[in-house]
Amino acid sequence: MRKHLLFILLILTLNLAAQNNVYSPYSYYGIGLPAPQNGVFSLGMGGIGQAVGGSTMVNTSNPASYAYNQKVNFEFNIYGKLTTLHDSAGYYDFKTYNFGRMNLAFPIGKKKNTGASFGVMPLTYAGYDMQRKFTTPLAHTDYYSGKGGVNKVYLGAGHSFNKYITIGANINYLFGNLSYKRTTTFDTAYINNYYLENQTIIRGLNFDLGIQLKAFKQTIKDSIKYRQDDSVYVRAGKHKAGQDSMVHIKKYAYRKDNDTITYIFTWGATYKTGSNANALRDVYGVTFKDYYLPFSAKSISVNDTVKYSVDEKGKVVIPGSLAIGFSVSNQHKTDGRNNFLISGEFDYSNWSAYRNYGNIDSMHESYSVRLGGYYKPAKLYRTDYFNLVEYRMGAHYTRTPLMMRGNTISDYGISIGLGLPIVFKNHTSGIINLALEAGKMGTISNNLTADNYIKLSLGFNLLSEQWFQHYKYE
Repeated sequence: MRKHLLFILLILTLNLAAQNNVYSPYSYYGIGLPAPQNGVFSLGMGGIGQAVGGSTMVNTSNPASYAYNQKVNFEFNIYGKLTTLHDSAGYYDFKTYNFGRMNLAFPIGKKKNTGASFGVMPLTYAGYDMQRKFTTPLAHTDYYSGKGGVNKVYLGAGHSFNKYITIGANINYLFGNLSYKRTTTFDTAYINNYYLENQTIIRGLNFDLGIQLKAFKQTIKDSIKYRQDDSVYVRAGKHKAGQDSMVHIKKYAYRKDNDTITYIFTWGATYKTGSNANALRDVYGVTFKDYYLPFSAKSISVNDTVKYSVDEKGKVVIPGSLAIGFSVSNQHKTDGRNNFLISGEFDYSNWSAYRNYGNIDSMHESYSVRLGGYYKPAKLYRTDYFNLVEYRMGAHYTRTPLMMRGNTISDYGISIGLGLPIVFKNHTSGIINLALEAGKMGTISNNLTADNYIKLSLGFNLLSEQWFQHYKYE
């Protein structure tokens, strides 16, 4: 067990030190573009999570689901993205990747109705390098570049009062660094150019409060097809060595045996509080004449310093959100098999409340709609590997908080995914999760940019029923 803990701590440390990479002009606004707030298992189903739960996943979308984590579950995700930016000047391709979230979920107590989770994950990404030309009031060019993002470390727990009601909560510590640079150069030599550099450190807290409600409907199914144990071998003649050749005949039959199938209807909701985060920023603004590219504090010949501050205290107000969802799934009484899940959800956030040192941004109310689910054959009479694979599909539409030149910036896409089970020794198993998503954000109308993307995500879950157990020898 010590080796597992050391491995987990090492991975968490590496994740905190890793640089987040993204490239999109829309990450210029607010605190950046939102990062996935659930695992790869969810991304393959459109990002659903409010009405989902189980021991094979760490569902951070709704902390009430931790109650179903009755196995120790360690999760690690990696995200890759191929972006094609399309504007009036042409097409530009970028490849980026990110180390995703890392989480640990585990049971609490012996009643198997309480679970907990902690981990670290990105909240937002920022990365851009762009320019805009203006002809009025004077001909000039603005150059913008930035990077960084906000991460969060969370600790949460979920508890089931009975099979109908489950609640949970997270406490989240937000931390990050946003770097912003802007350069304005005029076409005439009689006017000084301007350079501004801003480094902001953000620290704050917020909370997630979740609930899941369930209802059940049972049906009786007869004549279940089982794999029989009395398979036979038949003689198929002689081969070259002169010995009998035996062929294995697998027998299947219908056996009169009642199997109760329970259909599970789940409603889920999560309220995420806002955060009035503390911030420290360093600001450096100067005028200049001579320069060389790329722009930086070292590439310009400073004429005059017009703004300079170090460790300037302030607040960054991050709004909260509300999400609700519904799902239907099934479960067989004989062996606990689960064949399918279908889910939909809606979430809302009022980003017009966003403030950065008292300043507003081009932000407004936003919402998302997600649909998705999975199918797993799990037939009793089949023993092949693909009988145990989860096949996933989903779609999402998001009206982002951005309003630019009269255009609401939307993000929409479809996704597919796989859940590939693996088995190790010593009562340890795992799941490899794959998700592929294709989507589009933005538009080329009114000289804006369309962000066409393909995301490939890889997740790994390691599960064990023996971790943290103490053994006594007599």
